[in-house]
Amino acid sequence: MSKVGDVTLMGEWLDRFLSLAEEGATTVYSVAGVSFRVNEIRSVTDAGTITIEAEPTNPYDPHAHKVKIGGIHVGYLKRGRSPPKQCHGVVRVSAEPFACVWIAVS
Repeated sequence: MSKVGDVTLMGEWLDRFLSLAEEGATTVYSVAGVSFRVNEIRSVTDAGTITIEAEPTNPYDPHAHKVKIGGIHVGYLKRGRSPPKQCHGVVRVSAEPFACVWIAVS
């Protein structure tokens, strides 16, 4: 078990992060707002490319950054968090039993 970024990883998720760390990942971000995007998350595979886009027209936070996996909007960076320099891959994406998206970044 290991705390990496804002999540505690163990088992298959720790193994996944360690493999992405070999490619340069240094931390894990837990994506916010995923409970509102469960249907979208169900259609995501963990192999998709991660993109982070500024969303200045967001009515709740003009500094919001949306997270997309394979072009599917799955949530947002947590408020106040700066976009990472690079996204390395998905550590975990799950809609059941609860919505969860973790991405490896540097």
